[in-house]
Amino acid sequence: MRTKQTTLNDKDSVLRLLEKYKFIRGNCWRSLVGKTNDSGHPILKIEGKSYFIARLSLYVFRNFDLNSDLLALHKIECGYPDCWNPEHLYAGNASDNRSDNVRKNRMKENFKCGHPRSEENIMIEYFHGYKIERCRQCSRHRVNKRRALLREKKLQCLL
Repeated sequence: MRTKQTTLNDKDSVLRLLEKYKFIRGNCWRSLVGKTNDSGHPILKIEGKSYFIARLSLYVFRNFDLNSDLLALHKIECGYPDCWNPEHLYAGNASDNRSDNVRKNRMKENFKCGHPRSEENIMIEYFHGYKIERCRQCSRHRVNKRRALLREKKLQCLL
């Protein structure tokens, strides 16, 4: 007998898959999935593509668009990254995520240099596939310093 394969078109099959990994602790629906990212957020593979369980939960219970740029975020009351209770989740952008992390004391308000970690001052770079947040003010200062040194060298060459 062949088992029915989970597809994203059938929300009931996605819900059945999520229910297989459900572990209730208090009001949280904790996940028993073995595969997680570095932050402890569980990941399930459906139709060859990986999805965070929180995104799948919003998809099933709140008609969240999985192709959306929005993130599945945990409300402040929920402290578990593996929780997928739709009452503990909401859709938000990267700015909402950053401000939530500051409120939950997971992210510092300032960079090590002392400059504020604000939306305007965060510069995102990718290094060997990893996303790195840098201080825009310090990056500008470094670039201007390098340009001044190059101008100085050019002037010395002309003399």
